[in-house]
Amino acid sequence: MIQHINILTTGGIPILFRNYGEAEVSEDLIAGFISSISNFFSHINHSKIKSSETEDNKYFYKSTQEIIFVVGADKSDDDYGVINKLQLISEKFLDRYGDLFRKKK
Repeated sequence: MIQHINILTTGGIPILFRNYGEAEVSEDLIAGFISSISNFFSHINHSKIKSSETEDNKYFYKSTQEIIFVVGADKSDDDYGVINKLQLISEKFLDRYGDLFRKKK
């Protein structure tokens, strides 16, 4: 089961957070952590983080230059099913709100 969905700027500012699980989660704490780890991998490896895992949960990431999308799910969930939902969430969000976050050139 998807535990939470988090959408934030690459600077760590929360845009949307939905918690579907039972655990209480600090939106600001998660946003700061996700932004930091994403920036860390981007600067050190020049690549983007795609997933991470804890004892009970796994997290899938998708990012643009401006926005990071994260879905937290149970460890037993099918990876491809969660990744497909993440892709759908990010596409729908960007279709609707993408122009608000694109950097002006």
